[in-house]
Amino acid sequence: MGAWKTKCEPSRRIKLEEKQYKENLERAREADRLSVELKNSYEQKKSFTHEDTKKLERLEKLTRKIRSEAGGSDEDGLLDDPPNELEPALSRLAQVTESLRKVVEKTPRQVISATVIEQANLILQLVKIARNFSIDRDEPRPPDCYGVCCKPCIPKNPLHVID
Repeated sequence: MGAWKTKCEPSRRIKLEEKQYKENLERAREADRLSVELKNSYEQKKSFTHEDTKKLERLEKLTRKIRSEAGGSDEDGLLDDPPNELEPALSRLAQVTESLRKVVEKTPRQVISATVIEQANLILQLVKIARNFSIDRDEPRPPDCYGVCCKPCIPKNPLHVID
């Protein structure tokens, strides 16, 4: 009985890894779909609805899981040239999420991908920016605000994080 178990373990492990890989592909595809829906919804309504907020939360959750599966940690890097309005933030989010989906589809399941991790970190920063623009849309922001805090950030402070 022990020899049979030893022979079946690698095959069971491979099937589990394949299942996890397929789930990760589905996460990337759903994230891409959600980002496009968010962008299109805002373009049509020029407002951010409660449903959009839920989609943004789901996108964030999916992206964190993708990053984790790729071997990344909870470090969100700083965004170069952050968007200063919600519409460009959502457009960029859709572009980066599409890029992430394509990279996940091309990355073999055994590979830890720095590109997937970088793309996921970028998406998470854009999600924060979009969330904060949607929360404080009518509140005036300083010209140097990077939009990554829930209140207008101190001018020229790109390191200010969510309170």
